[in-house]
Amino acid sequence: MKIFFAFVSILFISTLSCLNPGRDNPYDPENPDKAKIFGFISNYDNTGARNANVALIQDSQIMYEVRTDDNGFFELKNIDPGLYGVEVKTPNYNPVIGITDLPAGSVDTFDIKLYEMFIDFEDEPVGVSEPLGFKVLSGDWGTSDDPPQGRVYTGHHDQTPEEEAVSILEALFHDFYTDVMFKVLNTSESWEVGMVLRYQNTDNFYYVRVGMDYIKLTKREDGSDSDLADDHSVTFNKGIWYQISADLDGSHIKIYVDNNPSPILVADDNTFTHGPMGLFVRTGEVPPASASARFDDIYVDTRN
Repeated sequence: MKIFFAFVSILFISTLSCLNPGRDNPYDPENPDKAKIFGFISNYDNTGARNANVALIQDSQIMYEVRTDDNGFFELKNIDPGLYGVEVKTPNYNPVIGITDLPAGSVDTFDIKLYEMFIDFEDEPVGVSEPLGFKVLSGDWGTSDDPPQGRVYTGHHDQTPEEEAVSILEALFHDFYTDVMFKVLNTSESWEVGMVLRYQNTDNFYYVRVGMDYIKLTKREDGSDSDLADDHSVTFNKGIWYQISADLDGSHIKIYVDNNPSPILVADDNTFTHGPMGLFVRTGEVPPASASARFDDIYVDTRN
């Protein structure tokens, strides 16, 4: 038995000496034949996502990372062979996670389209009137703190020539789903807050109007408002956070409140087929009345 054991041991050692782990194991990180990955990161509208961060991850550690160029392309060379997670991060979008298999000497292509936007304002300094992606059209807007909610976006309107304070997200949406958190501050008795949808210009858009005891889906066309749907069975109080959601699919529009799976408003209208979404707040009283509201956690699922 001792002689047999010695023979097997010698044979095993001899076999190992013939195996070069650096070359014969395609996943050995010491293998001199390195891997490469390149790809294209695009926004929801197929334009290149400039300056997006692309990271290769193993065991929760970032092993390699690079940023996309001005056209959304990236390339990583001289990568140790292995299986990696791929994480793509860029402002105003949810991170995207993928997997890439990179044996020795391999080249992989990794293309990602970003669909889900998420804006929580946490990376914006206090007092910024136009956070990344936003454009103020009327009223007073600025980032502020609202513990424990965190950094938020506050809109203020008083009775001025502008009918409401509006700030839009500068992105052209067709069919999409969106969530918005809002809280009305101490303000006039007559107030409205909500979001604008498929914005065209000051006189043409849809908007979801939330008041103290109602919610309405309204179309403003050529400067005139007409309600497409409304519900007066709800109550919205000052100082409390609520969520409103809108689902736009062609001419079909559904509005939801506080994650209720059943829509509170349903309408069909094909006047406006695309356009930005945004936020609004307004007071309906004469001066010195005013209205203020805070917004947060804006989510947009762009399905076009």
